[in-house]
Amino acid sequence: MIPFGPSSSEEDGPEIPFGVRFKAWWAGEDPRTLIETPEGDEDGEGDDPDREDAEGDESEGEEEGKLPYSIRLKAWWDGYDAEELAQTIREAEEADESDESGETNFSFRVRFLAWWQGKNSEDVAAEPGSDDESLKETLAKKTLPGVASLEFKAEEAAPEITDKNWPAERIKIVETIWGPGFIGPGGSEQVLKLVRPFGMNSSMNVLDLGAGLGGPARAIAEDSKAWLTGMEGSDALAAAGMERSVNAGMSKKAPVNHTDFETIELRPNFFDRVFSKEALFTVADKEHLFKMVFTALKNEGQFVFTDYMVRERGAESQAVKDWIEHEPVQPHLWSPDRTEAYLKRLTFDIRVVEDITKAARRRIFEGWQKFIDTHEPGSIPDELVPSLVDEAEHWARRVAALDSGNIRMYRIYALKPKK
Repeated sequence: MIPFGPSSSEEDGPEIPFGVRFKAWWAGEDPRTLIETPEGDEDGEGDDPDREDAEGDESEGEEEGKLPYSIRLKAWWDGYDAEELAQTIREAEEADESDESGETNFSFRVRFLAWWQGKNSEDVAAEPGSDDESLKETLAKKTLPGVASLEFKAEEAAPEITDKNWPAERIKIVETIWGPGFIGPGGSEQVLKLVRPFGMNSSMNVLDLGAGLGGPARAIAEDSKAWLTGMEGSDALAAAGMERSVNAGMSKKAPVNHTDFETIELRPNFFDRVFSKEALFTVADKEHLFKMVFTALKNEGQFVFTDYMVRERGAESQAVKDWIEHEPVQPHLWSPDRTEAYLKRLTFDIRVVEDITKAARRRIFEGWQKFIDTHEPGSIPDELVPSLVDEAEHWARRVAALDSGNIRMYRIYALKPKK
């Protein structure tokens, strides 16, 4: 089975681009109905950021009659027909609803796991942590692999992980999809391109805000020989990121530290450069954060970041509301105009305010394409499949938000003036 819908044969007509097939799969549509899309649209090249807001006012959620992302992904992954799988689940649900025996009905997750594992629902339901809430708690409580091996002082214990959004299973899946050390699309190549204007060398101190698993910081440190400091808002990601820096022999060259961005304090006039990649949109007190960045930069220091932003007139659209509702961490969105205006108030010299939505969207598709090319259906361990499905849904919603025209990705490049 070809991923995300059929491609084509010579009898069917021209080859259907992967981008079209992937978009059709996410939308639950026949890819052939999208083949007449203007050239480049499968990668977002035909997107118009200034199109009418009415276009984004429609709900980006599951429309009636379309199959959920999780069912379509699961069906493709195991080589089943999605409609047949959906019918099986519907029949199971109907059987549960008509059960008059007085026995407890099983949740969708229990039935799904039973089908996936080839077991009876009764057996799965009897297993510890099988129900929805218990499963989430079980995953959240699992210790990240290797965290205890970090070099702590003898009297200190490994810090307790409190972030429930990044269990070990999810970390494994995102690195499988996006590459070691990365939690999103782009990889080392895109990060190095982002900071190319910095002109870094071995004497510079560079701050990475939203370091994730530390992949970007380590890539930059290795390429430029600069000294990186990674700061990450999730304690789970920070611990796993620091573990990876230690294992790479870069605990001093590219450490990853847990930091609360709402109350962050930075050493004045210390950093030569500051960068961030899609991490600041969840910060509520952006004014405080931007003030700290300005204060921490040396004179003529440089600041570049990419982030999700909202168009002012689309802020109340259903697409934006749906996206915000499903993000694991609450977004606090600014518009590009508001961001630029506030940075100017701090006396930053703004050099670039660029809409990079098309390129960002393309990188998402390229990342999933690479994952598909390097993994056969069934090659992912059973315990990681729920996280794989969740991650597919997560990125599907982000693409839907970008496609609405109301959420955009921007790159902003600014300099602290010389005094």
